[in-house]
Amino acid sequence: MTSALIWLAAKFFQNVIKPEIQAITYQGVKIDGTWVGLYESVSPMFKQSVDDPPYTIYIEQKGHSVKGELLRNKDRNGTRDVKAFVFTGLFKDKSLVLWYKPKDETRLGSGSYVMRLVADGKRLEGKSLYISSGDGSVAEFSVSWEKKA
Repeated sequence: MTSALIWLAAKFFQNVIKPEIQAITYQGVKIDGTWVGLYESVSPMFKQSVDDPPYTIYIEQKGHSVKGELLRNKDRNGTRDVKAFVFTGLFKDKSLVLWYKPKDETRLGSGSYVMRLVADGKRLEGKSLYISSGDGSVAEFSVSWEKKA
């Protein structure tokens, strides 16, 4: 019983108290807000159509920790297919590392981003790896996110 209480207290500190302290004392660049993203794939299976709108990224930041949602609009046979992903990650020394998965837990497909803040904090550029929900193949993307005003 005592060990369970200690474990719960440690988890509470790690997941609630520590992020709040980091948010209060954080002195770095703030990247929270809305971003608009484009990607370019080397794989023909994952090419972005010129008709596809950019995807939208919502970032919440507490200290170095980030979390949020990525909405990807895809044009499939004349209809819009919106895929929602959730992510968690870290932002440190102008570098962003994210891990994402589908918001709908019945869907497959996940990946990661490694990006660098450029253009005086107005753009994130980098790479993404995506594991396909279909055949499990891995695709690499070059990505660019612009901060929405």
